[in-house]
Amino acid sequence: MKKLLLLSASALLSFSAMAQVTEPTLTQVWETEKANLPDDDKARYAVGVNGTIFIPWQTNSNVVCINKDGKTTIETGTKGWCATADEAGNIILQTGAGSSASNQWAILPAGKTSKEDLIDLGTLTSPDGCAANELHMVGRAIGNVMNADGGAFYVFAKNQTKITKFFIANGAQVADKTVAVEIGGDNAYTSSAQGLVQPINSDVNATDNVIWTIRSTANSFYKLDGTAYKEYALTSTNTACGTGGGDVLTLGGVEYTIEPSGTTYSDGFVIVDRTNDKVVYTRESTETTPFAASWNANVKSVTQVYTGFEKTSGTTANVYHFVGGVRAAMYTFEVPSVATAIESVAVDANAPVEYYNLQGVKVANPENGLFIKKQGNKATKVIL
Repeated sequence: MKKLLLLSASALLSFSAMAQVTEPTLTQVWETEKANLPDDDKARYAVGVNGTIFIPWQTNSNVVCINKDGKTTIETGTKGWCATADEAGNIILQTGAGSSASNQWAILPAGKTSKEDLIDLGTLTSPDGCAANELHMVGRAIGNVMNADGGAFYVFAKNQTKITKFFIANGAQVADKTVAVEIGGDNAYTSSAQGLVQPINSDVNATDNVIWTIRSTANSFYKLDGTAYKEYALTSTNTACGTGGGDVLTLGGVEYTIEPSGTTYSDGFVIVDRTNDKVVYTRESTETTPFAASWNANVKSVTQVYTGFEKTSGTTANVYHFVGGVRAAMYTFEVPSVATAIESVAVDANAPVEYYNLQGVKVANPENGLFIKKQGNKATKVIL
């Protein structure tokens, strides 16, 4: 039996006032048909925001948008592989590929859907010690790149030893806030592959709030926390996976990571509680990217796997998952609040058991379906 329980958003909301979450849950919201996905390896990465996955497709110089309603296309004219989004929903698109890709970007403001709305940032100025180079993936952005307070996104290009933090305000680069992030320590080696960097909070002015991993060459996330470094080992099924991808987010006072798992380019992923390194959800691999690499028909596609969080409350986040040619899907991830976690310890094992359907209606004799089991202060989803 699969661990994934498929609940509608309305069902969860109708029950939320009565039942508190006492353990992390992942609920699939939608998954698209394969026919909606780009059909070659030039659609390598993606970003999810506001219920939609945006997929840059280099071949057609456009962005494919996938959500619960299906597929639409934005003719952006951009030829990059990467995309990210800030906390206001502005989409930041890579406009070039190859050796100069890491500093060529444009902004599609939140809610805009035409090429005429695109703000070309041109070639951004890299900070000292950070050269432009190849880049296939980029992590979440923070802040709002279209207002005066600004926002930031981070890149870790090929053959670099420093992370570039690009700062954008009012739709333009702010040069004196664009800085190099020194990762230092044992992790300051030249990366022959691209890295993926994620901010661990929303402080757009910080330079010590990142976590990163290196595609192909590292088996861990590395966390810079002030002057200290912490290593979050990838799961054993994902050792030295060349897939890339991954994210980190704090929900309910707990830090969670999400990462691709299984063989390189497959569609599995795990979510890990980093207070104890416990895997709290596993999406088993079922398929791998079918494309041959465009530069060598005998090599598996260089497509990356995108797994990303979008925080929606203190205890909930959207989870987006894209594997080129295989799948695009969205989930809701919900975790206990700190108070709920403490309360659940005190549940009376002898308290009477009650069952409710997904609309919150009490059921006297539940059978043949999905129900909420409530015992004392604890509520769990069960299949009978």
